[in-house]
Amino acid sequence: MKAPAQMWAAAHVDNWDTLPAHLFLALKFKDAWPPMSKIKTAAAWAQLGEDGDLHAVCLCADGPAAEKLHAFLQPDNPAANQGLGTLLPKNSLIAVDVTKTLKVTQDSERVSLDAKVSAATIQKAMGAGR
Repeated sequence: MKAPAQMWAAAHVDNWDTLPAHLFLALKFKDAWPPMSKIKTAAAWAQLGEDGDLHAVCLCADGPAAEKLHAFLQPDNPAANQGLGTLLPKNSLIAVDVTKTLKVTQDSERVSLDAKVSAATIQKAMGAGR
C-alpha cells in the first residue's frame, strides 16, 4: 500500500491593511472580508489517500474575532447563501463534499476546520476535467 500524499501550507500576516492586495481582497470577498481580515496565522494541510482529508487552523486577533470567523464559516442556516460555500467554486463536486462534511470548531482565538472529500467525488471531478 502506498503512503498517502500530504500537502501543507502556512502563512502569517501582522496587519492586512499594510498589504498591497488589501483593497482587492476587501472588494473580492465583501461579506467574508471582515472576519477573514482578523486572521493572523493560518495553516492548511491535506492528506490524500483513497479519500481526501482536509484540515485548517486559523489563529485570529482575539476570541471575538474567532467567534465571527466561526459564524461566517459555518452559519446557523447553512441553506442561506453564506459561509465557506460562498468562497468555493460554483458547480464543483469537491466543493459540494467539502461544504457537506465541514466541521468548524472554535477554542478561544483558534478556529479549526475539518472536511473530507470522498474518493468517488475526486474520481468524478478528475474525469469531468478531461
